[in-house]
Order: sequence, then C-alpha cells, then structure tokens
Amino acid sequence: MSTQLEGVKPKEFESEFIDEIFSFKLEDFPGVRGLRETILRCQPEVALTRSKLLVDYFEKNGFDLERPLFRQADSLRYILANLEPVIFPEELIVGSTTEHRLGCLMFPEFQATVIWPDLIKLPYRKPHPVKVSDEAIEEFSFRIFLISGKKILMSGRRSVSGMRIHSS
Repeated sequence: MSTQLEGVKPKEFESEFIDEIFSFKLEDFPGVRGLRETILRCQPEVALTRSKLLVDYFEKNGFDLERPLFRQADSLRYILANLEPVIFPEELIVGSTTEHRLGCLMFPEFQATVIWPDLIKLPYRKPHPVKVSDEAIEEFSFRIFLISGKKILMSGRRSVSGMRIHSS
C-alpha cells in the first residue's frame, strides 16, 4: 500500500501541521472572538434553578437516608426532566448547567449553606463580585437553605417542614 506520506519523515510532517495550527489568530474566527468577548464581559451570577428543582423533588418525595445513591439518582432524573434548556446567542456548543452565561451552581444537598452568611455580600466583593438576584436571595434564605440545613441537622426525625425524611 502506498500513501501520500511515503518518504516524509515524521518530524517534518508534524512540524508542518504545527506551523499551520499556530499560524491562525483569533481574528481569523470572528464568531469565536465575539463569543470570547461576550463571556469576558459577563459577570458571574448565582444560579437558582437547579437548587429550586432539587428542593421541589425532596418536598414531593422525601429525603431517603437509607438509599443515598438512589436518592441522588432520582433527584438528578427529576432535575434533568424539569430543567428548561438554555441556548445563549451565538453559542457554538449548546447546553448549560445554569440559566446564566456564567452561572455559579449551588449544591444545597452538600455544603452550599456555608455561603449563606455572605450571600447578600457577593455582589459587593472587590476581587470577584458575583450577581445574586433578589429572588435567589429570598429562595435560598427562606426555603432552600432552611430545608437543606434541617435535613442535615435533623436527619433522624420523620418530618421537617412538611418534608418526609425516611430513616430507620
């Protein structure tokens, strides 16, 4: 079998492609350049949707302490089934884990409550401010963190704020 590359040494072949790759500039790709500028101008924002859906799931189905893997799998299924897809303008690869271009996910089922005291201060931080909507502050403070905090602290009880907790 004969190929077009016969007689070409691997180093020469590789350097030819490497030179070609490095000859491209960001200006050669206006769509990518515009997307990069848009992302760099965006301010991160706390995402609310996933946390709301997770708490909705736990309120409807309880918090099963006996089967944590099934609990997480079922809650993930619920979140993905109810999450609205987000496609941002000029997106090259569609899909996002949050409703914001630069979203900051909170995981109330783990340790997200540690940010609670600083939630209202996030937009005013000097080094890296993060936007937080009034709705997000209210939801996290009066619903999401309360339920997840009670879940962690009172996991042995049968009922917490109307949420069934399954335990032995």
